[in-house]
Amino acid sequence: MNTPSNIQPPDPYKEYKVEGVEKIKEIKKDKQGDEEPVAPSKPTQSWLGGYILLLMEKIIDFFSKKQRPLIATEEIKTIRDHLIQLHQILDQLKEIDCSQDIDFLHSLSRIWNLVIEDNFSFRRASDFAIAFRSLFRAIQNYPEGEEYTLGYYLTQHPNTEWIPFPYMDLLRKLHQEYIHRPQESHLIRWSIEIDYLIELLGMLEYEHIE
Repeated sequence: MNTPSNIQPPDPYKEYKVEGVEKIKEIKKDKQGDEEPVAPSKPTQSWLGGYILLLMEKIIDFFSKKQRPLIATEEIKTIRDHLIQLHQILDQLKEIDCSQDIDFLHSLSRIWNLVIEDNFSFRRASDFAIAFRSLFRAIQNYPEGEEYTLGYYLTQHPNTEWIPFPYMDLLRKLHQEYIHRPQESHLIRWSIEIDYLIELLGMLEYEHIE
């Protein structure tokens, strides 16, 4: 049988033409339009309330510290007495080589440990605190660069009968340094710093009276 020439065979790619692709795009666009956008999460009221409470506590704590005295009145006398005793011991070492005097070595260790405890009696952000810590570092780290310093021996051997030789040697050197160069010696510098601390305590005590 002869097939008419004007009859076209079916197009196998009819469904894949541009019109079909565009229709698929429109369907997807419609689906996306139906979906609601997700809003960014907001902090819950409980979290926000906790943050505000924490902030208020910090503000109250800040103002309460500003109103709190630098050093309690009853502690001023104690700190001053310890500094005066330390000053007197250093004055004794200036005049006499006490490096082999067991009682002297124990007394120096004992008063130094009391001075260290005084460090916890006052706030850090103050002129007195800065000067106190300067004195502490100067004595604690003498001589600079050494592994075992004067501060090490003062804190490690305050109540023992055995006194290490390096401890005695450091004190002997401090005495000799003062004898040969008194104005440049560590002992005179430490004494000046102690005098300044005692003067500051007097001003603080006057403020308490006011």
